[in-house]
Amino acid sequence: MYTPPDVCFNPVTIPSLLESGALEYSWVPWSSMDSDLAPSGAFVYKMSDGGMLYKKITAVPSDDPSATLKFGLAQEETETAANTFDEVEMLTIDDSIVAEMKRGIKCSEAAISFTTTAPFSTYDKFFWAAGPFKLAGPNSGCGAYVYEKKGGGLVYHSC
Repeated sequence: MYTPPDVCFNPVTIPSLLESGALEYSWVPWSSMDSDLAPSGAFVYKMSDGGMLYKKITAVPSDDPSATLKFGLAQEETETAANTFDEVEMLTIDDSIVAEMKRGIKCSEAAISFTTTAPFSTYDKFFWAAGPFKLAGPNSGCGAYVYEKKGGGLVYHSC
């Protein structure tokens, strides 16, 4: 099973995950996983007992009590003026948003696997930006999936 490099792990901020013994997490895109085990990717957690826990992502209704993360509608990324991930990588400004985006691209960039369902059918590729992701708002302890749209433009769905 694929384990991301240490630089790709982030502190766990969600209380229920902390209570379960999760210390750090990383996103593993579908392209780095066995498609039978996690066809849409998984979060991997470093646990307090020294083990690793993989949790595949699954779509559930937003009112489902088992939903751990609930993502909002797409928001345009306007802070960087970049239209592609390549343009983000070329930015030289010292900014926390840019730094997290560059780290996310390095750690988890992948092509879209949901190619027939809107809005994902309008996206080309994506990465996970760890929380608190500044663009998601000052009270967001969660991160966001950042997407490059076909034809350019960046959007994000935060939780």
